[in-house]
Parts: sequence; C-alpha cells; structure tokens
Amino acid sequence: MSRKIIDTKLAFRRLCLMLCDMAVIIASSALGLLLRYDFAFSKVDMRFVESLWNYLPINIICTLLIFYILKLYHSVWRFAGIVEMQNVTAACIMSTLIQFAGLHIMEYPVPRSYHFLYGGMLFFLTLGTRFAYRFIRYVRRRSNKNSEIRRIMIIGGGDAANVIIKEIRTSEHIHNTVVKCIIDDDPAKQNTYIQGVKVVGTREDIIETASLYNINEI
Repeated sequence: MSRKIIDTKLAFRRLCLMLCDMAVIIASSALGLLLRYDFAFSKVDMRFVESLWNYLPINIICTLLIFYILKLYHSVWRFAGIVEMQNVTAACIMSTLIQFAGLHIMEYPVPRSYHFLYGGMLFFLTLGTRFAYRFIRYVRRRSNKNSEIRRIMIIGGGDAANVIIKEIRTSEHIHNTVVKCIIDDDPAKQNTYIQGVKVVGTREDIIETASLYNINEI
C-alpha cells in the first residue's frame, strides 16, 4: 500500500513537472522571437508567429520526449549537480536542433537568429524551474526558525566539508542549523569560499573564531 502511495506521488510530481515544461517551451518560443525584435511586438512579422504556432504541438511533444529520455523527470532535483546540468544542456541542444530541422523540412519561415535565442531561453528557463525548488526549500528552512540556531564551524575545507554543508542545507532532518565558517591549515584556501561559506583561518584561530561567530558546535 505504501509503495502504491509513493508511486502515485512520484507520478503526480512528474506530471506537474511536464506541465511546467510545456509552459517553458511555449514561453521560450515566444521570448526567442520577441528577443529577435527587442521585445517590440509590433515589428514582429506575423509569418514567423504563424510558423511557430503551427509547429508548437510538434515541438512540445518532441521536447518532452527528449527530456524524458534524458531522465529530467527522474532526477531528485534537491540533490542536483553537474550531471543534471549536463542532461539539461544536452536536452535543450537536441530540442533546438530538432526544431530547426522540423521548421526547415516543413518550410515554416523563422529568423535565423531565433534558434539560438530559443535554445538559450529554453536552457535558462528549464534550469530555473528545476533549481527554483531548491531555492524555495532554502527560504522556507530559513524562515521556519522555531528554536535556537546551531552555529556550526567545520574543521577542514576539503571534499568532506563540501558534502557536510550541502547535507545541512538540503536535509529534511536537519533544522535551525547554519554553517558559519570553515577552518583549514592550507594557506591557499584562506579567504576562499565553499558553497558560500568562508575559510576564515587555521587551527590556531579556532578559539578566537568560535567566539567571533558565536559558534556552539564544531
């Protein structure tokens, strides 16, 4: 029974994401053409509008299929990283190329620069909708502070620190916790940042830094 509920929730989320992508495809088509004319709709040749409108159903179906094949509906986006960004990039390039070929084959005229503008808008809007989820979760976590904040200092500015910071920010089981600073003995890492958290000193600065940042957990 629980498995069925989980599958239903996943199917609902994928459906919502597909509907969102349909809106993104429509918006990308419109914005790509408007950008070509500096958002002056009165200057847009209506032949181009008719071309994009007539081809739109094909473009939506092809793009959604590409997104599905490249697993854009299977990723857990709150843990998204480089692989997911590569998949989005590849999907948008493929969608742009297929639309270019389809419009050419069906002899629908559009400005030559439209294809680059459409591909760029599709990329940024697709990424934006995916990573907006992470941003909303972050804002909600920052606003729901019902208890004292745990101020964390991390010793060591390597891969483990990167993983710990990401886990603290994305985990559903860690609340009211914020990483304030990082300590590392490597001189090359001083005053650099890991996911926005600054490396502020070496082990000799631990006591002074803990007092400065009101650290209550290391």
